[in-house]
Amino acid sequence: MTTSSHPGGGAAAAVPADQTAPGPEPEPGSPLAAASGPSSVIALVVVLVASFMELLDATVVTVAAPAIADGLGAGEAALQWTVAGYTLALGAGLITGGRVGDQFGRRRVFLTGLAAFAVASAACALAPDPAVLVATRVGQGLAGGLMVPQVFGIIRSSFAPAARAKAFGA
Repeated sequence: MTTSSHPGGGAAAAVPADQTAPGPEPEPGSPLAAASGPSSVIALVVVLVASFMELLDATVVTVAAPAIADGLGAGEAALQWTVAGYTLALGAGLITGGRVGDQFGRRRVFLTGLAAFAVASAACALAPDPAVLVATRVGQGLAGGLMVPQVFGIIRSSFAPAARAKAFGA
């Protein structure tokens, strides 16, 4: 932890170590528009793939609804809850997930959310009936609520200011 003082001369506030300013400016021409190093590029790829998984999962059930109805015998209400349960849980978990990342470290919370998301995805694929599918979709949404807020913080701490805009653009 590092401390910083308020502009008005107030008391010092604790700032988690992973929120401090990144190191020196990278050399021009390095991978991905002056990333802070190869590990930054790998981190970017990992968080972007995870973000893509979350976005895809939010919409893929709409396309799969007829197969879910046929395979599990899900009615209209179960199909609606399969879609809405995920997005409600995701939305409810975003603010808490961001705070948890601030408190326990973005990398740790991101990896925990990613692992939980993968387990919940497997549970969705193995769901024997609509009720289990809805419950596992809610679990997926909560895991996404842990994972997604960490993406911006990880990008911010992994890239030097000159490279950050391109990393966020990716």
